[in-house]
Amino acid sequence: QQIPRWSYLLSSLMGLAFAGGVTWAVRLSASWGLQVEALGFGDVTLMAMIGTYIGWHPSLIVFFLAPLISIAFVLVRWMLTGETATPYGPYLCAATVVLLVYWNSFWIGWAEPVFQLGGIILGIVVACVVLMGVMLWIWRLVKQTLGLGGY
Repeated sequence: QQIPRWSYLLSSLMGLAFAGGVTWAVRLSASWGLQVEALGFGDVTLMAMIGTYIGWHPSLIVFFLAPLISIAFVLVRWMLTGETATPYGPYLCAATVVLLVYWNSFWIGWAEPVFQLGGIILGIVVACVVLMGVMLWIWRLVKQTLGLGGY
């Protein structure tokens, strides 16, 4: 029995739209909150391409796994150089590789039950993006009030 290839195309298009859309929304929300460009458009296009290749479920995991992978590197870089801005693309790529290598552990371990929530996931993602923007806005105001250098 031959499987229709339209399902593969649809999966890729959903991955592109979801991964690119979530990343773009985070970019807009964080830029609003901090009043500086918080995420480059290259990161948006990279995430859209990752979503095209791996689908929307794994791309959502990749997007939230990347900051966990970056923490140690960013902290060491900050302590050595004082740089606070860091490229996000390499960590998106590293998170994609980690996810692909350990896919069964991620999916069976905890992701499958989460994704069974269905449409609620979209609401959770939207709420998280909005709350992140508000949190960063408050963070910027606190830093400005304390004279720690605003964004």
